[in-house]
Amino acid sequence: MLKSVIIAGAGGQGNLFMGEALCLAALIENKNVTFFPSYGPQMRGGKSTCTVVISDEEIGSPIVNAPDALIVMNEPSLDFIKNVRSDGLVIINSFLAKYCGERKDVHIINVDTVPILEKFKTVKALNMILLGVYLKKSGIVRLDSAIAALEEKLKEEGKERFLEINRQILIAGYELF
Repeated sequence: MLKSVIIAGAGGQGNLFMGEALCLAALIENKNVTFFPSYGPQMRGGKSTCTVVISDEEIGSPIVNAPDALIVMNEPSLDFIKNVRSDGLVIINSFLAKYCGERKDVHIINVDTVPILEKFKTVKALNMILLGVYLKKSGIVRLDSAIAALEEKLKEEGKERFLEINRQILIAGYELF
């Protein structure tokens, strides 16, 4: 098994955090993983992406030309859809991005994140909704591994007070489909 995903959005949306949590969840399951971040000089609002590769075997390179999946956080990030392999998975935050393109050879899932964000009275956990959907649709790692990774990441960053709401939102995203 060798799977890759590009997570793309703007700085401040939690793209890199999502990728790091996914990597840690894979490590918890004793899988091999690479993480390749890319971001502009701006702290907030600039282009921000990361590529995650997960495998049962050694990984030759963190560079991916045709990912198996793409998670789109905002409109400009739709540009990466052209690179997704045929029969790949594209998960789109439909609140901030609308795909009107020609690709019919990929599985597109539009995720209306607004109801979940309103239910939990937050706008800061959009990344956890999309990660939950990705986990469910891809089966790349187990939900319990992702929750354990989330707990470890938040503790590492001194943000354990946000664990419960992020855990609940991750589960809500997972249960959407």
